[in-house]
Amino acid sequence: MTRTHTIALLALLAILTSVFTLSRPERDVLSAEETKVVTTLAVAPSSFQSEALFSGFVSGTKSADLAPRGSGFIVRLLKEEGDRVSQGETLAILEAAEIRANRQSALDTLHTLDTTVSRTTRYYEQKVDEAKTVLDHTQDDFRSGSASQQDVETAEEALKSVKRLRDAEIASAKANRTGAASQALLSAALADNLIIRAPFSGIITRKHLSIGSIASAERPVYSIASADTTEIRVSIPSAIARSLSASTPVRITADADETELPGHIFSLAPGSDAMTQQSLARIRIDASADRDALRLGEHARIRFPVGAPRIALMIPETAIEHLYDDARVTVVENGVIEQKSVILGQHRGTEREIISGLEPGEHVVIEGMHAVRSGQSVTEHYVEH
Repeated sequence: MTRTHTIALLALLAILTSVFTLSRPERDVLSAEETKVVTTLAVAPSSFQSEALFSGFVSGTKSADLAPRGSGFIVRLLKEEGDRVSQGETLAILEAAEIRANRQSALDTLHTLDTTVSRTTRYYEQKVDEAKTVLDHTQDDFRSGSASQQDVETAEEALKSVKRLRDAEIASAKANRTGAASQALLSAALADNLIIRAPFSGIITRKHLSIGSIASAERPVYSIASADTTEIRVSIPSAIARSLSASTPVRITADADETELPGHIFSLAPGSDAMTQQSLARIRIDASADRDALRLGEHARIRFPVGAPRIALMIPETAIEHLYDDARVTVVENGVIEQKSVILGQHRGTEREIISGLEPGEHVVIEGMHAVRSGQSVTEHYVEH
């Protein structure tokens, strides 16, 4: 054999080896596809109740808009939205020039009259002491024979007159002081109306005005709510409300993290608004749920049970594939994959109602449906519902 023939034979062997090597993975894939394992669940009828979905915002059961009892310019805002406050804590301070001037004038007048009462008291007490001294000297002179009985009586009458004058003048000064004190209290009360304090402990949910704005009884400065107990107020059609009652269980879903919480209707308005035909329902989470899962101001959805329970076919939502407007599920029949179009009904947690397209007892693929195709043979890993 020539050198050329040897090289050609070696090249041919290399090509045949490559072809054989490349063909093996394909056969392995086919073999693997033929032995795919999928997890299935047998469809079985179960009790199901329709639900109506409404939404609302989480609020405190104790809430208030805080406004001053007088009008004035906001000079200090001590809290921001989200701050926790204690009952009686000062939140904002307003100023009104006229009220401030009146209060200062009343305080000045009260101080002046306090001084007047003190001076009047000292002055007339001194006059009484002087009259007593004169009487004492007159009585001594009467005992020594240098003064008459009439002189003693005159000194006694003078002392009585001074005492009466003292009592009258002090009473008058005190009366003036009492009037000024009342005026000072009134001006203090008017000034206190310009201070906004927290009526209860809670959280500032909104700051309505800024420094320099004019606030009044009609213009609240803050909104506050207690976080101890929260609720969601929802308006629902009266036709649905008639089938509900206080304590009816509901399902609450927080928009922030899609957390689902058990809840109940705390109260339901007995009547409805004549214009809107809506009834107000107050929703609270159950005592067993995490109270911190719902935060003040957060948006949440509430599912109310509607109508009587019925029997329905329910499958996991994850077992459903959507192709445009077509909903499909993958089933296994006699070890072979088949895809079926289904008509969907309502949700129940992580499950979905199947109105048509499936029959009780069929095995629905709940895991592995994306790795198989219609007509493919598979091995089932069956799980109980």
